[in-house]
Amino acid sequence: MIDTPGQKNKMGWVTLSALGAAQICSWGTLYYSFPQVAVAMEADLGWLKSEIYGALTLGLLCSAIAALPIGFLIDRGYGRFVMMGGSALGGLLLIGWSQAQTLFWYYVTLAGIGAMQSATLYHAAFAVIAIHYNKRKTAEYITTLTLWGGFASTTFIPVIELLLSHTDWRSVLIVLGLINLLICTALYAMVPTIREAPKEKSSKKAAGYSLGWVIRQPIFWVLLISFSLYSTAISAFGFHLYPILIEKGLALESVIILLAVIGPSQVLGRLIIRFVGVTSTITKIGIFVTLVFPAVFGAFAFLPAQFTLLIPVVVVYGAAKGIMTIVSGMAVPELITKNAYGAINGAMNLPILSLKAFAPTIAALLWTVTQDYNVLMISLLVVSLITVVFFTTASLMGNRAR
Repeated sequence: MIDTPGQKNKMGWVTLSALGAAQICSWGTLYYSFPQVAVAMEADLGWLKSEIYGALTLGLLCSAIAALPIGFLIDRGYGRFVMMGGSALGGLLLIGWSQAQTLFWYYVTLAGIGAMQSATLYHAAFAVIAIHYNKRKTAEYITTLTLWGGFASTTFIPVIELLLSHTDWRSVLIVLGLINLLICTALYAMVPTIREAPKEKSSKKAAGYSLGWVIRQPIFWVLLISFSLYSTAISAFGFHLYPILIEKGLALESVIILLAVIGPSQVLGRLIIRFVGVTSTITKIGIFVTLVFPAVFGAFAFLPAQFTLLIPVVVVYGAAKGIMTIVSGMAVPELITKNAYGAINGAMNLPILSLKAFAPTIAALLWTVTQDYNVLMISLLVVSLITVVFFTTASLMGNRAR
């Protein structure tokens, strides 16, 4: 599919379905696979938890650095080639990770995988949608895409656990690499492209909403701090949830069920948003959802370690996380500007992903010192409360500006 310069199309269900299926595989292999493989590596190689999670931090930092140039490439119309190349290289790097014998090689492969996340996960897909398709449909398409992506953890966490029960972590990584090489690359080939970059209209309005203009707006920085704090908390919690649940003494079967429930819960949250209507209530939804996370972290810190008590908490967490994906995807166009989506998101992602990158390693170090994940949960409770304050402030600023 080739668009003419500047053309905005309606996204066909085949293209959207292909992009959605690819997102399931990309998230499941390049992102959600880490905690389970990390636990297996720790047992096999005897490396410290902080050493293993340090490579994750490096990878997420590389993702942050790659976000801005990748955003510019997608703005120029090269989304198909970015996402196909990201999947192919990501697959090769997963296979490379499977051969790791030293920390040096392990860190090299994780750095590359992190960079490829910027080329394949939501932010790249959202930018493709915003650039190539009718802006009036942007919210609908992004919401639909996240419904697909919500099944990534549900699909891959049990599959990875099943593979780990029958083979070693190296073989699992080879399988995940082949999924990227053979499936994701083919699916991303359906992403549209353009022969040449659409030229900006030489109007004062278009010039006024450039990246340079945006970063001079106070609301940009308030929103940036809000999403940075949120991403930091979610990154630390998400990458450690598997060992957190194990530390609480839950049976492995219960742990897998709790982790697998997060995906459908995210989908549930996004379906609710689809019925409510995201564009007209984005700020109210965001404020309400940010209030959920302090309650979730508090529950993990203080509730007894019982499956029946934790299952509703995990469902609420998953639903809120799913809704926040849409909120973060729509906040910039709704509160600031719809122009230069890829570049602006890339600029925001650089500090957001940088902080997000350090979160799992800091959490691992905190656990190493305290030998107790409850200290982490209380820390995340405080961070999430500060997030509420900043997002509420950004929402009020955006409402006054309109």
